[in-house]
Amino acid sequence: MVRIGFKHVIGAPIPLAWRRAYLEALARQLPLPDGVTTERLPIGGIPSVRLRPSTGVSPLHVLHFHGGGFVAGSPRLSLSFAGHLAEACGCTVDLPDYRRAPEHPYPAAPQDAWRAYQSLIESGVDSRNLIVAGESAGAALALSAALKARDEGAPPPAAVVMLSPWIELDTLSVGRRLKAADPALTEGAAKRTARLYAPPYCLKEASPALSSLAGLPCLIVHCGEYEILRPQAEAFVTRAKSAGVPVVYRVLPKMWHAVHVLAAVVPEGRHAVEQLADELVDVTTRQDPGT
Repeated sequence: MVRIGFKHVIGAPIPLAWRRAYLEALARQLPLPDGVTTERLPIGGIPSVRLRPSTGVSPLHVLHFHGGGFVAGSPRLSLSFAGHLAEACGCTVDLPDYRRAPEHPYPAAPQDAWRAYQSLIESGVDSRNLIVAGESAGAALALSAALKARDEGAPPPAAVVMLSPWIELDTLSVGRRLKAADPALTEGAAKRTARLYAPPYCLKEASPALSSLAGLPCLIVHCGEYEILRPQAEAFVTRAKSAGVPVVYRVLPKMWHAVHVLAAVVPEGRHAVEQLADELVDVTTRQDPGT
């Protein structure tokens, strides 16, 4: 179903407006868990959706950026996933509707990510309980916000969550077997999308994985076994560990790109969200409050 309904549609050279409409239609088929409340509000001037669980809200706060290759998608794409995460760990989840290319090319999206992060810190959210997260292209925005916080001397987040991250835009080295195995993504679609986001001479600059990684907080990286972005994610994890960054890396057996988004309909996706919730609670509760 993923091959037919996603790869052969999103991966085809269709007009961007059709791609956006198709993703929104798919996202609307993914229900929220019962009891999760949603509220529309601006964060740093960016229209956003805030989700809270019915089970009570813990101090944990997640700022999550949706995927869609920087050119498509919206908070609706991550809404069901965010609801399941909120329920699983009792956290608040914010979904900013950041600006998309090609109407707003790079660096508009990472600028919005940084504004949203700054706004939450300024509003009183304790950075020791704040997680920046994203799936696919959204993972690049989460990483860029954490890098900006480090470079600006701002309070760092407790962790950076990167689900099926697309964080190196100028190269995509994929073996033939993995290309055939991936039921969701194609190399051609990734290259076309990258060109819409930034001109060729900016792709390295727009790739946060190529930045110096020293001094980042804990990174939590999930990747499907059968996705063409896995080699990229594994190279990044190796670099991060070499830079002294604590990393939790999980490969989801026989899974595809950003399966977490399908937590409402795919048991393995729901299990991956539950694993992520446990990892978030562990990262935030084992910190020394004096640091």
